[in-house]
Amino acid sequence: MSNDNSFAKRAAATLARLEQALTAVDDERMEVDGGGDVLSLSFGDGRTYIINSHSAAQQVWVAAESRAWHLSWDADRAAWIDTREGRELASLVSELVSRKLGRAVQIALAT
Repeated sequence: MSNDNSFAKRAAATLARLEQALTAVDDERMEVDGGGDVLSLSFGDGRTYIINSHSAAQQVWVAAESRAWHLSWDADRAAWIDTREGRELASLVSELVSRKLGRAVQIALAT
């Protein structure tokens, strides 16, 4: 399997699991909308967080709170890891959504 194909499958599966986990949060202040390689989280205050796969960079990108994170696949950890801070995707999204909703939200991305 080519590296591009492997990336595309892994990223699509991750976004699908993330969409399912975020939809399960069930909070009327957050709307989850997935489509293709983009997952949008829209909040009641008009803010939107975007999580998407970026095939050219072979990364998952998160844009929220006027900031962006680029996460690469780490085979040893079997997780998407932020290239700057070493943060894992589920942990990062959990923290961002928790802060936005003002309550603890725990996202798990079991493979």
